[in-house]
Amino acid sequence: MKQVIDYCKKLKVTIESTYDPKGTGHFLYFPELSLRTTAHDPSKNENVNLSGMIDLLVVPPEGDAFIIDYKVSPADYWREAESDIAVEDLAPDEYSSAKKRAFTYQLATYARMLRKINPTFRNISVLVAPI
Repeated sequence: MKQVIDYCKKLKVTIESTYDPKGTGHFLYFPELSLRTTAHDPSKNENVNLSGMIDLLVVPPEGDAFIIDYKVSPADYWREAESDIAVEDLAPDEYSSAKKRAFTYQLATYARMLRKINPTFRNISVLVAPI
């Protein structure tokens, strides 16, 4: 648990020093933010309900947004089962291509939902945070 807390503290410092290097603004943090909106399904020509939960939404002083999604395992499932490498020894960039595509789709969907709910966000960045 200490490693997770230390990682999150380091992530906070990195985000704040990168996007407000002079420390002049106030960041807003929204943990476990529920989203609900609709989207059009062209195959059925009807609206469908979408819902999701952003692990952490960070809004820097300039008003852009960061969607941070925590992932607990950097390894793909077959590699965990068949490899001699311990999961904690894998680098964060060692996600399988299938997991990378799933994360990309999930976070892009959250970004579109958030932009629909709050169109004032000019830019929405996404980040997978392996914990």
